[in-house]
Amino acid sequence: MTGAPDVPVVVFGDVCLHVTVHPSGSDEFCAGDVKLDPGGSAAMVALQLAALERRVAMVGVSGQDRLAEHLRERLIASGVDCSRWTSVAGNTARVAILVESDGGHRVIVDHGDMKRPGEALSTLARELPLRDDVLCYVPGFPDYDPLRVALVEQGARVVCDFGFRPWLTDAATARDNIVSRVNGVAIAICSGASFSEGDNRALAQACIAGGAAGVVTSLGSRGCLVSDAEGTTHQAGFATRAVNTLGAGDSLVAGLLAALADGRSLQEACVFAQAVAAMKITTLSRPATVHGVRALLATAGDHDDDQR
Repeated sequence: MTGAPDVPVVVFGDVCLHVTVHPSGSDEFCAGDVKLDPGGSAAMVALQLAALERRVAMVGVSGQDRLAEHLRERLIASGVDCSRWTSVAGNTARVAILVESDGGHRVIVDHGDMKRPGEALSTLARELPLRDDVLCYVPGFPDYDPLRVALVEQGARVVCDFGFRPWLTDAATARDNIVSRVNGVAIAICSGASFSEGDNRALAQACIAGGAAGVVTSLGSRGCLVSDAEGTTHQAGFATRAVNTLGAGDSLVAGLLAALADGRSLQEACVFAQAVAAMKITTLSRPATVHGVRALLATAGDHDDDQR
């Protein structure tokens, strides 16, 4: 491997199959309500970026099976550069998702043979000469620790989503697991909808003290907190009706990456990111379209929405 993808955003992560079942309008389900899509946090971020008409590459890892080939082909067809890829022996992961009538969802996961995706990708990452202006997205889960460390050591601009469900049981658990992982990270993304504002602000400032340049704390429908060395401010969200919350967090990450890559400030990027997430949850289709995001931003009086 001699070169890196010539794109402003590189997404690192594993890909899996999402089998999504949507309600048909009654208590029963029919075959037409089942969708098969590339899934996993990284793939969903990459697909959302492509839907926003941004150039994006996914440095991915999968199993060595026909399913992996099919999912990679789907990503490429959607506009994602998948020219840098690796695999592990065995089956690609599968995830079954039942979308409920209130927009929530239940998930059943078969991890297949994707046991240590961060280790496989860290080797690949060290072979990539990443430009200083490239943003690198990495899931913040424990399995990705080797990859995050490898990219930080290379001086990459790392954006890391630490919304790992087992860490969100309480604020103390979140702090114990997240703060130790943020050193050298450009933007740490935290999930704070279930915590108090005081706890979220304290966690964000602990992350800044721990070496993160900036922190975005998602608060769900209440917007987000934006933190840096100067302090923390609240950014209101967009009021929309939730039909399907699956992928809302990944859409927010993608919107943030798109706006940051366009040179927007962190505060400005959070406005765009929340518009993307808000549009995502209003429809069963995924991801959010660039036209829908533009329309939502226009209703808020922000007409400079191309972010280019």
